[in-house]
Amino acid sequence: MPTPVVSAWSQNPVTIDGEMTSSDEWGEAMPVDVAIGKYDTGANFNMRIWAKNDKTDLYLLYRVPYHSSLYDDADDAGISYFWPEWDPLTGWENNDAGFCSINPRFEGQTRDYYGWDETRFYKDVEATPPGENNFEGSGTYDGSYYWFEMKKPLNSGDGYDWNFELGETYGWHEGTPGKSDDLVVYFFDESKELAFNGLIRLAIASEEKSGPFSPSGGGGITWSMELITGFITIGAAGVAVVSWMTRTQRARRKKKILFERFLGEVDNVYSDFKLNTRRCETELHKLNNDVLSEFKQGTLDEEHYDTLNRRIEDYMKEVHKRIDEENP
Repeated sequence: MPTPVVSAWSQNPVTIDGEMTSSDEWGEAMPVDVAIGKYDTGANFNMRIWAKNDKTDLYLLYRVPYHSSLYDDADDAGISYFWPEWDPLTGWENNDAGFCSINPRFEGQTRDYYGWDETRFYKDVEATPPGENNFEGSGTYDGSYYWFEMKKPLNSGDGYDWNFELGETYGWHEGTPGKSDDLVVYFFDESKELAFNGLIRLAIASEEKSGPFSPSGGGGITWSMELITGFITIGAAGVAVVSWMTRTQRARRKKKILFERFLGEVDNVYSDFKLNTRRCETELHKLNNDVLSEFKQGTLDEEHYDTLNRRIEDYMKEVHKRIDEENP
């Protein structure tokens, strides 16, 4: 049975800044340790999760212990929900997923997905008709822990997201006729291309609800904090999700390396040839063509392309200014 997480009811919204900046934000939420690991090798470590809602939005806080030597600002975290029941022939009827990273350069800071087809997810904003990115999130690293704060409506109404109701429980309904939904939490080490995941049960607390779903001080939380020992027990879908995210990470990693290489080359060209204005102009034009070519091939994201293009344009303005001074 997955680790249970109770979503405390609260009138205090959370500022999504990636940091547990104030106990006032998360004081009513009880932390739960969830065992996460690679699906093929079992548990690796515990990720601590806080959850709360204000009757409109669900807020999640992840704390992931990680050595500073492994820190990468492209590492990210997220959550996915599959419902109502997995079919061995057709897979899941509905699904929803959201991920956030520390650095907004990498595919944007947040991604809101739907439509798992046993191969990949699709972005809500690219659906027909288009949905919205209803997932907010941010992350930071303090030298010992990653902190990821996330926010998503209980029911966004755009047709591509989950619909969570107050007082209900989601995730791990194995044995319930017509319902065997799964909630999966993730942490991705981008540079190592590792995906860690675990299953949870999430209870959406309400102000009126008593018993194990209530906020702290209103009856207490009675569920045990037992850790799960198995990961992604959602058939082939679980393994495939991790595989897809690993491939996505690998592609992002390559884009990041290419972007940083181009950024260094642009700076070096200007530094080496700024006194030889004609040569500098020629080299910058070459780099601009190379950057455009990579963007057209899809090996550079639009954000990366825009950053490089602006850097080249700024240097080109300086070069043209020098050329005008040399040839009044």
